[in-house]
Amino acid sequence: MRSCWWGPSPPAKAQGPRGQHEHEIIKTALDATSAACATWRQRPSSETGKALAASLDQLNVVAQRHLDDEEQKIVPLAAVTLTQQEWDAMGKHGVGQIPRNKRGIAFGMMLDPLSNADRAYMMRSLPAPVRMLSPFLIERPWKKYASKLRTGT
Repeated sequence: MRSCWWGPSPPAKAQGPRGQHEHEIIKTALDATSAACATWRQRPSSETGKALAASLDQLNVVAQRHLDDEEQKIVPLAAVTLTQQEWDAMGKHGVGQIPRNKRGIAFGMMLDPLSNADRAYMMRSLPAPVRMLSPFLIERPWKKYASKLRTGT
């Protein structure tokens, strides 16, 4: 299962049974959301839309708790335990899990809540051509996607 931001779930094993249990709960919520989405796509209606929204709300509840826990406990531990090469490999693996045509949106989603300083730091990690083309490769696709999410248009 790939509920963690870096791919297969080593943190669950590192956290012991509690982490593994959380991953099982998230997998159940992901499966329910996938099923509700498939149903809504096959039969779009107010009823199937409400079921999808409810499953997304539940997924958010269970995932947010787990992701907050990872951010507070696992990431600081990884920062002092992993070498820069290992950290870079995790980032590369994580990016590799995102479909190419969705990477601009995903990166824009990551940049959106950041301060200007943090955003500039993240942008420095991109290859120079991508940085130069970021208005077209990242900003435009993210703004279009965010608008659709936030306003439905």
